Parts: sequence; C-alpha cells; structure tokens
Amino acid sequence: MPGANEGFKAMEIVSFRPVIPPRSNTHGHRMEYFHWKASTPSLARPRAWNGAVSCLISPPFLAILFETMANRPINPPTLSRPRGFSHAVEVEGSRLLFMAGQVAFDTNGQVVGKGNLVAQFRQVCENLKALVESRGGSLQDIAKMTIYVLDKEEYRRQSKAIGEVYREYFGRHYPAMTLVEVKGLYDQDAGCLIEIEAIAALQ
Repeated sequence: MPGANEGFKAMEIVSFRPVIPPRSNTHGHRMEYFHWKASTPSLARPRAWNGAVSCLISPPFLAILFETMANRPINPPTLSRPRGFSHAVEVEGSRLLFMAGQVAFDTNGQVVGKGNLVAQFRQVCENLKALVESRGGSLQDIAKMTIYVLDKEEYRRQSKAIGEVYREYFGRHYPAMTLVEVKGLYDQDAGCLIEIEAIAALQ
C-alpha cells in the first residue's frame, strides 16, 4: 500500500446521485427524495439498499460525494512489503463512489457459482465493474476494498485461482484491502460465500 500521506483538502458535497433507483430499506428509512441519474441494469435490483451511491443517504447507509485532493499507493518503507494489496491509497481530484457489499448475484438475483468460491469471486468482480463503469470509471479507480468470507482457510486454499481472476479484472492495480472472516453473510442462505464492498475514486 503506497507512499506519503498529505491528507485531504477541504471537502465539498457536490451532488446527490443514487446509482440504482431508490427503494425503502429494511430499517424504515425512505429514499425517494433523491434524484438518481444512472441505473445499473446488469445488477440484481437491491431489496434494501442502493448498489452504490455518490450521495448522502439517511442512516444507516451513509455516503457522500466529496471533492477530494491522483490515486497513489502508499507503502512506507517502515511497513512490511504488501503482496497483492496496498497499505493505503491517496486520492486527489476525484469523486468518491461508495459501493454497497456485492455478492455473486446475477441480474435476476440468482447466485452464480453455488458452492464455488472462485466462481462467486468472479461474479462479484463483474458486479463491481458494472457499478464503477455506470459512473464512467473502471476497476482501476477502486481505492479501497473490504472482502468478507465465511471461510478464510478456503479463501487461502483457492488464493491462486482467485488471484488469476483478480488479475483478469484489475491487472496489477492493488487497492488498500482488508479480508475478514465472518460468522455469516446476509445472503448466506441463498448460497453466497463472499461479499465485497468498495470505494472508488473516479477521475
């Protein structure tokens, strides 16, 4: 995770743009007052949240579009050398796109690759790609990813195959990343094994 950290410039909210047409969420908050500009038809329609937002949404789904300070990996020599990720990423002159956790759902909300972690990882990458491209960006704009898995040992066993899929989509772009083993996922009963949320710094 790359470089020197100078921090953010002053932040300014520039607009409100849910990326997927809003619906009521399970916590009873209504989001109809936002004007959405771009849908993402290749993703399953969210049941309780927006697939990604560049706006401010009522709690607990907070996300704001900031004016920030060129994406630069930050990897100080005093830290261990990262492999397959960056310790930190500095962004300048970008719009921030906050993406909700993506699972291996296709357009119809069906799980792709039941029981197959690698296949599900590929579908999640497809979903993240659809989101960033819907706002004119690319996967190389992603600055931060958090990966949630049910079984970290299975992830380690499949790390070579997962790495091959990763490079198909991201090349040698390595955001700041965190991997967490969790007790359960919201869509675990549907067969989901992995969920990834991300933040992209769009140029």
